[in-house]
Amino acid sequence: AAVLLLNLAPDRLIWWDGKTREANPESPDFAYTAFATRAMGQMLKLGQSAKKAGRKNKARARQMLVISSAGDRAVNQTEIRQLIRYLQKFSAVTAYEIPLAENFGHDFISPGQGRNETLYARLIDLIQAAENKPGQAGSFST
Repeated sequence: AAVLLLNLAPDRLIWWDGKTREANPESPDFAYTAFATRAMGQMLKLGQSAKKAGRKNKARARQMLVISSAGDRAVNQTEIRQLIRYLQKFSAVTAYEIPLAENFGHDFISPGQGRNETLYARLIDLIQAAENKPGQAGSFST
């Protein structure tokens, strides 16, 4: 119902944080501090379609690498773990979760994080390891 409403109602801009508005300290300098309701509705619709298709059709990729951050408050970590478990039925899935203690949030690969050099090196290592030994997990556990 929410997806339908977001796609039919007039488009509005909603602040990510209604208190700080454009001064949102969580928002990177290059990002908008608000989101369009119609765009959100379309993203949710796409997610629902992908989830529905995933129930009917198995994944076609032979191997996948899923990288997430335990410090990401913008996503549902339980959904990510469920998706990984589902994909592991059909593909060699390598999953790595950046530990919470490392304090990387949603846009962990964005400029301005300040610690990108070490993270980028680790991401390259993960990609190369997944190519050589698909299906081995990092710090992620199911």
